[in-house]
Amino acid sequence: MTRPDWKKAVKIPVGVVPGGSGNGLARTISYAAGEPYDATAVIPSVLNIICGRVAPMDLVRVQTPTECFYSFLSIGWGLMADIDIESERLRAIGEARFAVWAVIRAIGLRKYKGKLSYLPVHGYKPDQPAKIITEPKPKRSKTLDSHLAWSDNPPLEEAEQEHFPIFRSKSFGANDPDIEDENKTVRLLKFSYSGEEFVESPPLAIIGSLVDQPYGEENLQNIPHLHCTEGRGDTDNLELQKEENVTAYLCPPLNNPVPDHWVVVDDEFVLVYVCEQTHISTDVLFAPDAKLDDGIMWLIMIRAGVSRAQVMYFLACLQTGDHVHIPYVDVIPIQAFRLEPLRTDSFLTVDGEVIPCCTIQAEVLPSIARVMSR
Repeated sequence: MTRPDWKKAVKIPVGVVPGGSGNGLARTISYAAGEPYDATAVIPSVLNIICGRVAPMDLVRVQTPTECFYSFLSIGWGLMADIDIESERLRAIGEARFAVWAVIRAIGLRKYKGKLSYLPVHGYKPDQPAKIITEPKPKRSKTLDSHLAWSDNPPLEEAEQEHFPIFRSKSFGANDPDIEDENKTVRLLKFSYSGEEFVESPPLAIIGSLVDQPYGEENLQNIPHLHCTEGRGDTDNLELQKEENVTAYLCPPLNNPVPDHWVVVDDEFVLVYVCEQTHISTDVLFAPDAKLDDGIMWLIMIRAGVSRAQVMYFLACLQTGDHVHIPYVDVIPIQAFRLEPLRTDSFLTVDGEVIPCCTIQAEVLPSIARVMSR
């Protein structure tokens, strides 16, 4: 994303073939397409590539005090991050390592003190089920070199729109021009969107009167993404960064307080996990209502005070997705968040990889990437 041509590079379709012990994205793509996923999981994944239909996918821009990077799967702190990282010593037994270490961590339950701030999806209410209305799935092209075009789906019922308005931004996905095919052998680099399915205003405008000055699409595309380059000491290319870096308009700079309309929870936690896909591994259906391109992150939070038996029950429900119905598990659709751990001796993970435990914030970039599906 630091490349001058990132707007083209990020739209190169990625074919995902499982080769590790987690394989959350490969499982998510098959799940979204209604394809079976079992011991021969490589076969449906390879068929996705052969079929070559291109689907848009959200990315998440992640910022720490020292760097800025991008996530496609999850951000974790607490129980699930501990299981993911500490079970590495059992990698030889494959995916079973997660189940074994889950039992160990549930027995030796830990608590994590920190402050969590988040921006919930417009229309979400804590006393309602954590299920939102999203727009109908687009019909995709039939061949590798066909353009990705959205079909004319019927609009949602007016009552549904009032209950949970569609909030997808056109900033990243709706107005992409056809990408120049510099290499004639790579014919996947062509996309077109009609844009009729998208709401005209960006996410900030949909939040309501939460900002003093609404931005148009043109302005959003030109907002400098400078706070991601703080601390790097490179000011020579400042003008280039203003034009080429990725737009950021939900999260404030890390050294600024979060906006007043964000929800702030200062407490002890057992688990804070933000998931972008339905699955974080082959057999963990973490966010059942997630979509590849819904413009949403799913925050799953368990506060301290639960028993070991309750944690074990939560872990046992992960395979079916029934954990979202457990009363002591908060499941919240969000667009952005900030996490401030009180201590730095716990694990913090992004897409299953450890990063230094520090203040972190993230926001969704809707429909910015491309994956191959069926």
